[in-house]
Amino acid sequence: MATASSGAPVRDTSLQETTGDKTDNGVVMPARHPAWLRALWHYDPNYDYDLEHHEYDEFHTTDPYYIDPEVRLSPLPEHAVFLDRAGRNLEAFLELCGRHCSITREVPIQDLEALPAYPGLARSRYRIEPDLAMWPPGTVIAPDRAVSWREQGAPLLVLECLSPSTEAKDREDNPVIYDLMGVAEYWICFPSDRHPMFGYQRTDAGKWISVGAGANREAWSQVLQTRIRTDPVHGFQCQDPATGNWVDMERHLQAKGMEIGKAEGLEVGRAEGVEIGKAEGKREVLLDLARSLHPTSAEYQAFVRELDQAPWTEWPDIATVLQRFQR
Repeated sequence: MATASSGAPVRDTSLQETTGDKTDNGVVMPARHPAWLRALWHYDPNYDYDLEHHEYDEFHTTDPYYIDPEVRLSPLPEHAVFLDRAGRNLEAFLELCGRHCSITREVPIQDLEALPAYPGLARSRYRIEPDLAMWPPGTVIAPDRAVSWREQGAPLLVLECLSPSTEAKDREDNPVIYDLMGVAEYWICFPSDRHPMFGYQRTDAGKWISVGAGANREAWSQVLQTRIRTDPVHGFQCQDPATGNWVDMERHLQAKGMEIGKAEGLEVGRAEGVEIGKAEGKREVLLDLARSLHPTSAEYQAFVRELDQAPWTEWPDIATVLQRFQR
């Protein structure tokens, strides 16, 4: 089996079996899928497999529409977990910075036929479904709906999580297509963190240049205006320019919860302080009044005990105290 430059195996999608596919109506058609796919126990000759954008294996797939009659296969765990964390961490960073940008996950971008032709790249390969895409502020994206490049323009930033089935396209075709679309920044990450991320950025002069992470596995994002990295535990992260901390959703929510709790605590404390102040003030007034009426020691101590044992809202008023101790 061939290997990519990253060391990951690459399936030979050109391999075909000599026998054809037997469809539901019993007709044998010429083989149109590679042998490794046809060998899977859940293979369906009538399904329109998208091998450029999705993985299909024994017990997982990244295709949300692929349903076997007996079992629905789950997404590739490593890939799905990485994307979930990356999206959440990016959202946390944008919220921290006060930037309001829509983020889409695995949403196709259509109407790319308007892009200019590129030598050596077939028009049929002008198909884009970014793992994560961050759109300019004010861009309204309908959830789970394909996006029109003609109507919405290009995303500011694209993040792809590399997988064996899409590695060639992510490395070779996508950089060209994103350049033609006008994307400002494109990053390719590895879910297992075996290799540092790399990508492309558009310079101020509009030139599309390749960039990569340094020896510390960090890189500078022009779009986000901060350092970014891939971490073995937290996945893709952005650095908070104000504190130097790496932002992730869990810590962000904890800090946000602490701020909310602190504010609520201050409000509760303020209200309790007002109540305590009222009680102490009323107690002093009543005790001063009682002493001024010269009660006996026993009468005064009994009055103090009554105040201590009852809520301050039930304490007697001034008229009642006067009536009690006046002789």
